[in-house]
Amino acid sequence: LSVNQGCIKLDSIDYNEILYVRLYKERFLLLLTNPWFCKYVNVTSPDGKLYQFPCYLWLSGFRTIEIPEAKGKVYAEGTPYCIDAGTSADLPPNEQYSLEKLGSFGFTLASAYVHSNKPVWFKMDSQCQMWKEDTFFGYQYLNGVNPMSVRKCTKIPDNFPVTQDMVASTLGSSTDLQKELKSGNIFLADYNILEGIPTNTINGKKQYLAAPLCLLWKSLQDYLIPIAIQLGQQPGPENPIFVASDSEWDWTIAKIWVRYAEVQVHELDHHLLRTHLLAELFSIATSRNLPTQHPLFKLLLPHFRYTLEINVLARTQLIGPGGLFDKAFVTGNGSVPILVRKALERMTYTSLCLPDDLKDRGMESIPKHYYKEDDQVWFVSDVVNHYYKDDDMVSKDPELQAWIKEIFIKGFLERESSGKHDPNGLH
Repeated sequence: LSVNQGCIKLDSIDYNEILYVRLYKERFLLLLTNPWFCKYVNVTSPDGKLYQFPCYLWLSGFRTIEIPEAKGKVYAEGTPYCIDAGTSADLPPNEQYSLEKLGSFGFTLASAYVHSNKPVWFKMDSQCQMWKEDTFFGYQYLNGVNPMSVRKCTKIPDNFPVTQDMVASTLGSSTDLQKELKSGNIFLADYNILEGIPTNTINGKKQYLAAPLCLLWKSLQDYLIPIAIQLGQQPGPENPIFVASDSEWDWTIAKIWVRYAEVQVHELDHHLLRTHLLAELFSIATSRNLPTQHPLFKLLLPHFRYTLEINVLARTQLIGPGGLFDKAFVTGNGSVPILVRKALERMTYTSLCLPDDLKDRGMESIPKHYYKEDDQVWFVSDVVNHYYKDDDMVSKDPELQAWIKEIFIKGFLERESSGKHDPNGLH
């Protein structure tokens, strides 16, 4: 080995793949030792391949440290990079579940299994009784599992030809559709992302998926209620518009198809992509680019604990071949990466920032939207503003710029349409 300023060149050695670098900080004769800040170690193989092992730690005293390469791979073409680990055992020790976490995780799974396999007698609560009500259907768009799908509508889409006559009985005699559009009281949930997604076959039965449009109205009582539903993106005789004045079960089934579409978008876009895959991408970029004393590293590190292991488990047990999605979801058997790729193509930096996203969707002032009021997480802006007084300080922080550059390249796949990327260096 030849060593020069933190770089190691392998002159000749037989190896398959380098997974770790082990650093020894030892006493040299009887001389005193000074703390050493190791930024990273580069290793060049005989065939010219460069491995980089990020450290960003002060090494004091006499000690040994192992540094994983923290490299990534593509989960599927057109999706964010993820850690190159096939199983949980492939992860660095600090990224694996602790014994306490393993015990808690196992107990939760066992409890869920026990309770799902024994009869449970319970009294129907108010939510179970009102699942068919339009007010509860609309409430879920504001405060349900996924309050991210609906946006203000100022013009009826050309492919969703809803007329005043269709919705007159719901709006009442005191107003009409055009007035409500101008007043900002009409909202739209459009699931066009699901159009063309291949569907699964489960137990020999072909599954089906709609790509609906759902028009909602903020009523005089400030409830968000559905007023029209079209189950496909192309209007026509074979794709009618359902309205609240239709027969009870026609309207109920139309709402069920919308909710079914909502489940797929929630699970694979807002949950898998925006929560799991992006969190993993940010975690790896943080380990590779930010030193431990960096304020952003300290701010983010607690939120990344166990992120890598839960994602490895998800890729192997949930969305991987033979996993839960293949067995039970309409988007299983190869459709997951297709939908994730389509979602990433539409994703922007703005959509990841809650205040900006609410404003972009026109949801910043709608009443009874308790999700938007729960913005306590934005204390992070106070922390960041304490260290970065202006944009100039941001652009002149090389570690921060390397961090966001890697996120832009490996997460957003260098898509300029994602926004907020300045090729001159300011992010």
